[in-house]
Amino acid sequence: MKCLLFGNLDDSQYHPLGPVAAELKDLSREIEFIVSSDPADLADPAREGFAAVLNYADWLGRPFPDAGVEGLMNFVASGRGLVTVHNGIIVNNRRYNEWMGAVFTGHPEYQDLSFIVEKRGHPLTENLRNYVHPDEMYRFDFSKPERLDVIVSCELNGVKIPSVWTMDSGAGRTVYLAAGHTAATFTNPVFREILRRSLLWSVQNR
Repeated sequence: MKCLLFGNLDDSQYHPLGPVAAELKDLSREIEFIVSSDPADLADPAREGFAAVLNYADWLGRPFPDAGVEGLMNFVASGRGLVTVHNGIIVNNRRYNEWMGAVFTGHPEYQDLSFIVEKRGHPLTENLRNYVHPDEMYRFDFSKPERLDVIVSCELNGVKIPSVWTMDSGAGRTVYLAAGHTAATFTNPVFREILRRSLLWSVQNR
């Protein structure tokens, strides 16, 4: 499966793509990652043969091109997959925010977090365990919480926050993983397995 790995190589504010891409290169024999930091590549990923996009864009405080948003929406609607990790959801574009169903509102300090598998029979988490790993857990406003199928939650100060969720969108699927502040997260075996499964599941025909 050919996957476009999108993020910031030279102009990252907080989340450089380079170290993450290095950790992902051996994620799966089934997935070929092509790295890009050009939003123009999101306008029509299917044209270049991509089955999925992994979005790790670091775009806080900057307008995100409408063509990129339109391209991703059309890409998923046509039956392809979009997996967004951590900062990739913070795109300064209202249409994108409404489509993803969540708006970033802030985060506490980087700390050890408990991740709880809520749906153990789901393809993303079957036979996987709860785990603890340091990360930066985002908080959100959810515009349409009924659209979210929460697979994993994060317990923070006694409150569960959605950490991995899926949504159908047209013929395609989207998955969001809230963890991933640094490349260290991508070395955690449970997180890596959920991410690998997310990418493959997002492109499966139903």
